[in-house]
Amino acid sequence: MLATLARCNEYYLQVEQKMTGVVLDAVRKIINSFDDVDTTASVVREALQLVSNQKQVILHVHPEQVNEVREKVSSILSDFPEVGYVEVIADARLKNGGCILETEVGIIDASIDGQLQALKQAITKQLSERQQIQP
Repeated sequence: MLATLARCNEYYLQVEQKMTGVVLDAVRKIINSFDDVDTTASVVREALQLVSNQKQVILHVHPEQVNEVREKVSSILSDFPEVGYVEVIADARLKNGGCILETEVGIIDASIDGQLQALKQAITKQLSERQQIQP
């Protein structure tokens, strides 16, 4: 009976790990269905909340998005009066929808891929810790 219980626990852990990948893939597909510039603007808004006390921000985006993001940034900045200046620059390393914020304090990878990777690492860590607790 204990062997059966152990096999069941192992099976459930494997299913949880597979489900993590399935869920993250589904989220990625949903996000990819949105307009890249709108996605980037949303990411920029979220990231600016983290650095709203900074006077100057350099925003790295995919080269094809620079002009459109510049247009959106001016309206976004109205919600962040503490931020005095945002420079939007092209960064060929980034995918469409990617975004890196640079301030005097540091650099924030606010891209969706980075956020999904951080989420995957957190879930994987949690599952690993649970697996170590299992008898």
